[in-house]
Amino acid sequence: MPEGWSKPSTAIRFIIPSGYPYALLDCFWTDADLTLQGGGQPQNTGMNPIPGVTEPLLWFSWHLTAPWNPNRDTLTTWMNVVINRMKEVR
Repeated sequence: MPEGWSKPSTAIRFIIPSGYPYALLDCFWTDADLTLQGGGQPQNTGMNPIPGVTEPLLWFSWHLTAPWNPNRDTLTTWMNVVINRMKEVR
């Protein structure tokens, strides 16, 4: 994790929609105990399990800002979106 987070690492989870790659990926989850370095809650987050999983996780309501192109974009594209979000410590 970049500087500014409470942990050096976290698991990242996301759902691949059945219509992928034409359907957009949206939102992601981390370990439930991830906070900002001072203990605050990151913006646009909340405790919310992944559908079908009972384990509580920290849900990031984070969406793509650039258009998704199924002919160009991949799961790597989405992971880069997640990584860039984590660099924006807020």
